[in-house]
Amino acid sequence: DHAGGNEKIKKLVPGIRVFGGSLDNVKGCTDQVEHGDKISLGNEVNVLAFHTP
Repeated sequence: DHAGGNEKIKKLVPGIRVFGGSLDNVKGCTDQVEHGDKISLGNEVNVLAFHTP
């Protein structure tokens, strides 16, 4: 699972934000996203969340 190291990285990088789908129960998630949510990472990176069953 690609989310297996979330808790470890949160200990290594205090304050890091971990995004995960609201329906997915992602361990270590700090920010839940829904289909269609828009997330800005800095000034140049924008992410659009898509739910893929």
